[in-house]
Amino acid sequence: MLCFGDLQSGADGFLPEAWDAFKDDFKSDKNTKVLGLGDYGDFLRPTMRSRMLSALSGDDSARRQVDDMVRRTQDKLLDKMQFLEGNLVGVHTGHHCHEFADGTNSDQRLACALKAPYLGWMASTRLRILKHRTGAQHGVSYTMISTHGNSNSRKSGGAANWTEDNIVKAWIADQYILGHCCKGIAWVPNERHLVRR
Repeated sequence: MLCFGDLQSGADGFLPEAWDAFKDDFKSDKNTKVLGLGDYGDFLRPTMRSRMLSALSGDDSARRQVDDMVRRTQDKLLDKMQFLEGNLVGVHTGHHCHEFADGTNSDQRLACALKAPYLGWMASTRLRILKHRTGAQHGVSYTMISTHGNSNSRKSGGAANWTEDNIVKAWIADQYILGHCCKGIAWVPNERHLVRR
């Protein structure tokens, strides 16, 4: 399984070469599934978004114009992501999404367009991994806790600590996945074990 997030397509730091390398990795194995961790586009941060929405309050026409502008920008992003359609375990929301006047957001729109479950901010996902042996099917369950994340840390150790303090202590899973931290964290296995049948 591959994970991706924090593309912030449209921002100065977006690297088309990195996205192309991800696309090549995905296409190298026809069984690859993908988990989206949020911040696909580069709409306003929550602090700026609330100011903008406050300024547009009461002006439905201006709000519709902003919604249409975001949809057109997102359509370009969807063209880049079309190869993932039907192969996503799910799509998380992030900080850089847009809430449309109808109450939905741009990450929900992306999930719908790519035929993927919308996972919101944080989700528990149980995968059933099947193995075929001598005509019989055997499987194992694999549980993930995943989130876009919210560590606001400048160092990867801080993000790992935030995950351990806020997620790992509360949920038993086989894997914990955190986006938002662009430094790359290799997760260290924790000491708890869950007895399985």
